[in-house]
Amino acid sequence: MANEHPLILEADDFQGRKVTEVRLAVKLSPVEQMYRHKNLMAADHASGGAPDYATGNDTRHPEPENLPDASCNDKSFVFVHGFNVSPDAARGWNAEMFKRMYQAGSRARFYGVTWHGDETEGTIVPHYHKNVDNAFSTAEALADFIKGLGANVTVAAHSLGNIVIGSAIQDWKAIPENYFMIDAAVALESYDGDTGIDDAMTHPDWNDYQVRVWASEWYANPTFRADDGRQKLTWRNRLGKVSANTYNFFSTSEDVLRRHPGDPEAPDVIETALSGGRHAWALQEKLKGRQVNLGFGKCGSTYGGWLFSHNIYPPGAASPEQAAQVSDAILRADPVFDPGFTLRISPPSPDGAPPPKEVHSGAPNWIADLTDPAKGSVTAQAHGNQLLAEMFPSRTLPAGANNLSKFEDRNFDMPALYTNGWPRERGAITDWMHSDVRVVAYPYIYKLFEKWKTLGGLGE
Repeated sequence: MANEHPLILEADDFQGRKVTEVRLAVKLSPVEQMYRHKNLMAADHASGGAPDYATGNDTRHPEPENLPDASCNDKSFVFVHGFNVSPDAARGWNAEMFKRMYQAGSRARFYGVTWHGDETEGTIVPHYHKNVDNAFSTAEALADFIKGLGANVTVAAHSLGNIVIGSAIQDWKAIPENYFMIDAAVALESYDGDTGIDDAMTHPDWNDYQVRVWASEWYANPTFRADDGRQKLTWRNRLGKVSANTYNFFSTSEDVLRRHPGDPEAPDVIETALSGGRHAWALQEKLKGRQVNLGFGKCGSTYGGWLFSHNIYPPGAASPEQAAQVSDAILRADPVFDPGFTLRISPPSPDGAPPPKEVHSGAPNWIADLTDPAKGSVTAQAHGNQLLAEMFPSRTLPAGANNLSKFEDRNFDMPALYTNGWPRERGAITDWMHSDVRVVAYPYIYKLFEKWKTLGGLGE
């Protein structure tokens, strides 16, 4: 609500009697009346959040009341928030990012985007895997929006929001003028398939198994035909079209995107929750197939990933030696990793029919078709994004905490380049953490926003 009460300066004499007063006319109104908003919750069949644009009219594209287009240049700046941000919290992210860009001298029209990135598992635990799929589901709508803004569009995303923008570019032909990746919660291999693997991203139970039998390598099975949709079930180069106009703003002192060695067990997940998310990204990759139930919610998925199948050597899993003897042709239909279902072999099926498949709790019903010779390719094509989100793990570290060699000189380590002192309340801890782009006060990190303004020519 706007406030139009004036500021009043009163002068009193020594006896407390008013001698004179000066009135200054002031009108205070919300910062949201200085920029536009785009609500994409409906792209994932969700609701909530601020209405589109400053006054809620998506058809006439009204100008923000307190920053009309005449005060801006011909450029647009679109910001997309990350994971575990509710529709209400998205308003806070968008407002804060607008204010910082405005303080840095940007004159571009600002658009804050809201998307469904806070779906939960259970009561309060945000389900990372589901929200990865939600990010892919939002990408087409974002691409249409970006295209509708015309030329001179700079986009920026924080954390998982980089899946939304990355897919908009890769899958839906959005072509922004510039793209700023901020703390990107996306595997390095998604942008550069030649990125070397990191041993810490491997579940220790699989260390003695041939790499070819891992879920992450199933796509490369040489017995798949060239047109088989299952050959795309990999994070390698999933967002490979994101390149020439893209800048990676990462932090080597990341907490959420930090490397996690060893076995992802319940104590690790609890420690992550208590520490505000340290190691969260790596744990979610290593918990594919190894779901942890915390009582008040669950982390991970119940199929694929690092879970062993009991279908080849029932009732147990194949040993490393046994797995090494399985042919590629057999692995296509009966992988060593869990395919999402259990073959019911007792009692035997009548007439020699194939044993029925019992889909695991938490796995989609159609997962039984993924290994089917006739249905597998179509199933992969129809559900590829969900399968990547829940079933097939990445084997590289995330871009938001690491230099992406493919980008060459378009990598920027934020704590090394853009700090101006650090908050006293942090004490001896000077780490640039996952959400510090918003959490840390502007005077400490203003250089980052000035860099964006310069790269995008937003102050011209």
